[in-house]
Amino acid sequence: MYRPYLIAPPPGCRFHPRCDFCFDKCRVELPDLKEVKPSHFVACHLYSDSF
Repeated sequence: MYRPYLIAPPPGCRFHPRCDFCFDKCRVELPDLKEVKPSHFVACHLYSDSF
């Protein structure tokens, strides 16, 4: 199992090394943090407001 090195996180999304849905953009670009409900946030390139 991949264990992240918290002092020097990977580039891009910090979860990409252990995400089953990772794609190229995840490895290089940090996703924007979006508030989906009051005090509930998501940061994922695959998240869509149309759910």
